[in-house]
Amino acid sequence: GLGQDAAMEIVFEDVRVPFANVLLGEGRGFEISQGRLGPGRIHHCMRMIGQGERSLAAMCARVQEREAFRKILAKNDVILQDIAKCRADIDTCRLLVHRAAELMDERGNADGETRQLLSLVKAHIPVTLQ
Repeated sequence: GLGQDAAMEIVFEDVRVPFANVLLGEGRGFEISQGRLGPGRIHHCMRMIGQGERSLAAMCARVQEREAFRKILAKNDVILQDIAKCRADIDTCRLLVHRAAELMDERGNADGETRQLLSLVKAHIPVTLQ
C-alpha cells in the first residue's frame, strides 16, 4: 500500500499539453480541482448521515432488549433523551447538507455563500456524528 497517508504529490517537469487538451485555459488546474471539492465533501457527509441513521436504529433496537436494574432501558427517561438528541443531531446535519446541495445546484461551487456552507458542513457533520 501507500502507507498511512494516501495523499501524494506528483510533479511534472517539462510537460507540454496540446492546446486542444487544455481545460478552461492555461494555469487554471487548481481552479478545476477546487471545483470538485464541494461535491466530494458533501458526498462524504451524506455517507456519514447514513451511518448515523444505522447507528441510531441499532441503538433503538438495543434499548428495547437490554435491561439494567430490572428495567428495560427504553423505559429510562435519560436513555430516551439521549436518543432524541441523536435524532435531532442527524436531522440537523441532513438539513445542512440539503441546503448546501441546493445552493450548489442554484449558484454553483464558486459562490461565496455556497463555499461557506460547504465548509461548515465539512467541519460540523463529522464532529456531530462521530
